[in-house]
Amino acid sequence: QQLDLKDKIVIGYIGSFVEYEGLDLLIKACKILYEEVGDVFRLLLVGDGDVFAQLRSLAEDMGLSEIVIFTGRVHHDDVQRYYSLIDIAPLPRKGFRVCELVSPLKPFEAMASGKLLIVSSVKALNEIIEHEVTGLVFEKDNYQDLAKKLESVVVDEDLRNEIAKSGNLWVKENHSWENIAKSVTSIYEHLLERDAL
Repeated sequence: QQLDLKDKIVIGYIGSFVEYEGLDLLIKACKILYEEVGDVFRLLLVGDGDVFAQLRSLAEDMGLSEIVIFTGRVHHDDVQRYYSLIDIAPLPRKGFRVCELVSPLKPFEAMASGKLLIVSSVKALNEIIEHEVTGLVFEKDNYQDLAKKLESVVVDEDLRNEIAKSGNLWVKENHSWENIAKSVTSIYEHLLERDAL
C-alpha cells in the first residue's frame, strides 16, 4: 500500500483499536494540532478492533479524512516496516484500571525503534518515561494537553530528535527483551494470584 507521507511528520499508532487505548483522544488532539500547525503531519493508525468504525467516523466528522490514514489490520511481519515510517509514537491510554496497572510492550518497542514516545499519565506508563528526557507525558484523558505536547515536538525537530535518541539509549541500557519479559510475567502472575484469592 502506497502511503502519501512525503515531507510529512508522521504521528503513528500500531496496535489494537479498543476503547481504553484512547485513540479517539488522539484524533481530537490532531484536530487541534492541525488548526495550530497546518498540513505538516499525518496520523497513521495501523490495526483494527472494536472501535475502528467509530474512529473512522470521528476522523471524517472532524474534517481529518486527508490527515488520518487507517491501514486496517496488517500482517505481523509488516509491523516493523510501518514503525520505520513513524516519527512520533503516542500511547494515549485512558485512566482505566487495567491501564494504570499493566504496561504494554508498545512503549519499549517504540523507543527501541528510535521513535519519540508520548504517553498518558496512567501509572504504568508514567513510571517508564522521564518527562522531556526519554519521552513526553500528558495528563491522562486530556486531549488538549496531548495536542500541546504533540505541537511542541512537531514544530521543533531538534527537540524531537534529542528526546527520541535519549529514549532509544535508555531502552537499550535498561530493558533487554529478556528483562521486559520477566517483569511482564511477574506482573501477570501477581494479578492472577490476587484474582484467585
